[in-house]
Amino acid sequence: LPILKFIYSSIKDLTEAFVGDEKKFNTPVLVEVEGGLKRIGFLTQNDLGSIGLPGESVVYFPFSYSFAGQVYVVKNDKIKPLNISAADAMKLVVSGGVSQF
Repeated sequence: LPILKFIYSSIKDLTEAFVGDEKKFNTPVLVEVEGGLKRIGFLTQNDLGSIGLPGESVVYFPFSYSFAGQVYVVKNDKIKPLNISAADAMKLVVSGGVSQF
């Protein structure tokens, strides 16, 4: 039963993050990664000082053509807010960059 509760709560949280009243992916950001490459992601937690990581944030990077993604802990100086809506940023990423906004 504990495993089913964990799976259910994880799926529920992910679903609510996309379509719930309190959408979690509402801050699109650009993050510089290795080699000067940049990735579009969504800031999900902007201060990790409570777990001993001051000056770092959590960024979710969705995959193209999927709602799966990866979570990175990123230094705040590598994060730049984007001046587009969260819906447009998600559309751009999920479409593989071919969607117009």
